[in-house]
Amino acid sequence: MNLGTLIVGPREHVVAIAELDDTAAAELGPLLRVTARVVETLCRPEQTYVCMWSHGRDARKHLHITVQPVTAEVRARHGRAAL
Repeated sequence: MNLGTLIVGPREHVVAIAELDDTAAAELGPLLRVTARVVETLCRPEQTYVCMWSHGRDARKHLHITVQPVTAEVRARHGRAAL
């Protein structure tokens, strides 16, 4: 993960978005929006990706949502042209 990436996760042990209770689900959208705004403000990326991870060695482990800025510099470093 590159500089500026933030991880969002529920306090309760949850392994999938489908398992979130109504309160957690209602809080998630606004929290991700604020998190993405922070990433956009600090990093000024061309794109900000938001994706879910819940992997363990053999099964789902715990829900983590990654908010990751991708800049032209990051893309160039990994052999991709600028957006």
